Order: sequence, then C-alpha cells, then structure tokens
Amino acid sequence: MEQRYKAEMIRVLDARLAARSFDGRAVLLFGHCNATEETADYLLSRYVTPAAILDNSTAKQGQNYREIPITPPEIVRNYTAENSIVLIATRFFAEMSAQLRRLGYDGEIVQVVEYNSFAEYSLSDDTLRRKTARMMRGAETLKNIRDQYPAQHLIICPNKALGDVYWAMVFLPAYRAKRGIGEVAVVVAEDGCRQVAEMFGAGRIVTLSPTEMDEFTQAVIYTREDNCIFAHHDRPYTDNIIKYLDKHFMSFIDYYRFAVYCLPRETEPAAPANLQPFDGGGTLQKGHSVILAPCAKSVTQMPAAFWENLAAEWAARDTKSARAYTAARRRYAEPRRCRSR
Repeated sequence: MEQRYKAEMIRVLDARLAARSFDGRAVLLFGHCNATEETADYLLSRYVTPAAILDNSTAKQGQNYREIPITPPEIVRNYTAENSIVLIATRFFAEMSAQLRRLGYDGEIVQVVEYNSFAEYSLSDDTLRRKTARMMRGAETLKNIRDQYPAQHLIICPNKALGDVYWAMVFLPAYRAKRGIGEVAVVVAEDGCRQVAEMFGAGRIVTLSPTEMDEFTQAVIYTREDNCIFAHHDRPYTDNIIKYLDKHFMSFIDYYRFAVYCLPRETEPAAPANLQPFDGGGTLQKGHSVILAPCAKSVTQMPAAFWENLAAEWAARDTKSARAYTAARRRYAEPRRCRSR
C-alpha cells in the first residue's frame, strides 16, 4: 500500500478508535489483500483483534492471517448491527457492501481507505503530476547509479523479498555466461536483500528503500534503459507470464530459469559462494536439528498453534531418536560373548 493510502487508513482507524467504535463489537474485515493485512496489523498494534477476515475465495477460506481466521462472507449472518462492524479496504467497496446487504447484514460497513489502483493509471492532472514527479525522482536515482556504474549491466531485484532475490542470484552466473556479460551491479530493496546478494559474492550492490525502488523502476521502464534486466518473475517484467501458473504448473524455480533469464532446461542453479559461519552452529546437531521458518508474506500465515505443535512433534521425534541411538550404542559397546558349543 502506498504511503498516502496508508496514512488515510490510519487516519480513519484512529478516528474510530478515538470514538470507541470498536468497543464491545466484533470487528470483521472483508476481502483478504495486502491493504486488509495492513489494516489488521494496525488494529492489532492498537490492541484490537479482528474476529475474522471475510473472503469469497474458497482457496483462502479456512486459512489464517496472524491467527485471524479467513471465512466465507456468510458468517455475517451470525452478527447484528449492535455487536459488529465491517471494515473494507479495497476498491470494490460498493460491490462488497451490496453483497453483505444481500446476505442480510444490517450493521455498519466502513470504507477504511478509498484504495483504487486503477486511478493510478488515469490521465487526470493530479495523476500525471504525481507520476511525473515520481519518475523524475527515479530518473535522478538512475543517474546516480549510472554515475557510479556507467558500464555495468544492472541486475534489478525490484521487490523486498528474500526468496525472489535468492533465485535471481542463483541463475545469474548462467545468464551472464549465455549473454557474454562482464561486470554487473545488483540493485536491491533494503538490507536483507543486500545480504542475500552478498551470499553469492555480488561485489557491486546498490541498496534502495522500497519507495526509491518503486520510483527507480518506473524511471528505468520510462527511459527504456537497456543495459539491465528486471530479475523478477512477476509483471510487468516478464509480460505477466506468472498467469501461466493458473493453468499449467510451472515451479517457482523454473520461472527464473525460463521466464526471467530464458535459460535452457538443463541449467543448474548455482550455490551461494560466500556463506558466513553461523554463530549458533555449536547448538545445532547434525541429524537432530530442524529449522522452522514461519513467516512468508506471499501466503496467509498459519496460526501460532500450528508451529508450536510442529516444534513439539519434532522435539518428540528427536527425543525418541536420541533414546534409540543411545540404546544402540550401548548394545554395540557391550563385549560380545561367544557361546560355547
């Protein structure tokens, strides 16, 4: 969500919090999306826990975001105007409000933010003025990068996503070999992505903030900078080929191999060449350690209980394995007695 939309969302929620609109009422969010997640995050930071996220997608129903269940919209029939309120943070406010009314909901429905992404592509004077200012700031960032790296091929990783940068770097050596590319400079968003690029020995790295990266990306596209590649799997960098996944399965790895870098099928991924020692290595035992990674922004979050149960299950397995291993060592350590005939 852009900062101006986020500021509007916070303004609306703060006004509701000040008016104590949520006291004694179940807060329902309608439509699972990034803006809804940011709304939930802000409410949780202010000690308001939404009761549910309503969504029409059967694929999302039954999942959770930060332990907030994602449910069918029909559950609004369990609530009344007195004990609930529905917040909507998408551009389909009118349609979604009408759906709730058709379901019989007569409670308050609030538009948290008028988030209309299509307005960003209009030809209104305001849009043209803002987009021009963005592009000019991005062009200045591009100029500064080119002043520092005038001839290097830019490898642009436009999203603040560690996994995306990892796979962009995995196939970068093969891409350079295929195209005969010499020196490169990698452009990433924020420090975590920089560290991922450093794992692969990238020496020339430019780190931008997410806002700077958005503006820089717009400038690169607008000026048709050609000595570069957007090393990313999503639109508009690969002609929206990610939609292919909706009809025909293609692994995330193959998106980078084929769609991003246009490499042959037999191309093998490169391993990180610049790994740093793990400080806690002494606490991990080979064959007796499992690393759980519970956070990913591209999927709905599993409830905390899921990870707690998973950790407990693996701990129990390890305990059983340790006991079996100790018993086996004792058996083999005992002196063998030969039977007399």
